Amino acid sequence: MRCLFPAVVIVCVIAGASSAPAAMVIGGTQYVPVLPAPNESFTAPFQNPGGGGSAFSTATSQMYHGLVELAISGIGQSFSTAYNDAFYLFTYIWGGDSIPANGGLFGPYYQLAVDTQPIQGNILSPTPSSQLATSKIFYDIDANLEVAGRPYVPQYRADHTYSVVVDVGSNPNNLYFTVADGNYADDTGAYQIQVTQLSAATSSSAMPEPATLIIWSFLGVITVSCGLWRRARRMPSVTA
Repeated sequence: MRCLFPAVVIVCVIAGASSAPAAMVIGGTQYVPVLPAPNESFTAPFQNPGGGGSAFSTATSQMYHGLVELAISGIGQSFSTAYNDAFYLFTYIWGGDSIPANGGLFGPYYQLAVDTQPIQGNILSPTPSSQLATSKIFYDIDANLEVAGRPYVPQYRADHTYSVVVDVGSNPNNLYFTVADGNYADDTGAYQIQVTQLSAATSSSAMPEPATLIIWSFLGVITVSCGLWRRARRMPSVTA
């Protein structure tokens, strides 16, 4: 009998392995996380902890540049009693719309703001549009879509989680996050954000997909096992 284990295992691994996300190709270049990647996770509250009505933004502890991946979750209240996530006032339906309203319906408000400078915003001067995340998105990871123009608003997600790639400029800087608003004194809630530095893929930085690594590992082990099994079959039996 031939050793059929490799074929059987490969089929099982392919069927059981989770598929890796498609490569992020932006401007004709594939981007991957830097290895080892500057990355961190933190909470960015909506309200100024000092109790003031002006913006208070949470800064990253590490510096980032160029294209950066953001994984965002969390909700809060920055527009009266309505709840918003990173891009939508999801308990506020405007007019005859059937989906939640983007915070930009009312100007540069009620959505995620990110910049290399502290986020601005007070009653007399709301958050500048240039500090909105929608003005910096170059790739929508959830939709596997390269973004052609900005501002760009990702499709509404009922679980309020969004994964996007933003361009934060060529110079390394700390990044600042909060909700865009004009009066922060009555805000509640927070965003949970994971930040990961990306770079153009090279032969050293591009990693094989997890399923590919598993298949290679199984092939190596099973090939050796089959070789030993065949060798054992060829060996003459020893009788007393």
